[in-house]
Amino acid sequence: MIHPAPLPRICVVATGRTPGELMECAHRALRDSPLVELRLDWVPNPAEAIALVPRLLASASRSGRGRTVFLQATCRRTPNGGRFGGSVARQLSLLRRAAEAGCRLLDLEIESAESAGRAAVAALRQDAILILSFHDFHATPPLGPVARRLRRFAADYYKAVPTAVRLSDNCRILEFLSSRNQQTSERGKWIAFAMGEPGIPSRVLSLSRGGALVYAAPSER
Repeated sequence: MIHPAPLPRICVVATGRTPGELMECAHRALRDSPLVELRLDWVPNPAEAIALVPRLLASASRSGRGRTVFLQATCRRTPNGGRFGGSVARQLSLLRRAAEAGCRLLDLEIESAESAGRAAVAALRQDAILILSFHDFHATPPLGPVARRLRRFAADYYKAVPTAVRLSDNCRILEFLSSRNQQTSERGKWIAFAMGEPGIPSRVLSLSRGGALVYAAPSER
């Protein structure tokens, strides 16, 4: 198991339709934060993007004035809101390769964890810091059952990201986050905020309720 290092509080998301576009976006994102998520599922062949990770890290090291860079690899499957059309076994294989290439964090959606099983998830956690994530792209469901579902697996971070359809959903998410962080006996840290325009307040206030980090888009420059 990789011991979770202190992370920057803002993770900038890098996307691109080709490996080159993804790396170019990641270079820009690293100007905004030393923590960058690589959306490998946006690339038709994620392995080609993974092969460029060492070069990205070397470039960041030369220009980063000694700061520590954290790359997070995400390869979300199409049934779970991503763009990767391969199997769960292939997804996990790509995430392991990303860790070997230098990505210090891996994000795995709960659906893939449930399909792969505890042993496979535990093996993945040996390679990097593991974020186990839940997404609901339509609404904000009761979050207690979501937490129980996530915590059936050991992870370093648990991420609950529903979609806000009304402003009151922000209150539910922030109250959930505060309550989880008051339970000091729990393993793992929590990330929680809402997608959608009504969910913007939850992104702004998440860190004040103990959220481990939030996600942002890179600046256009």
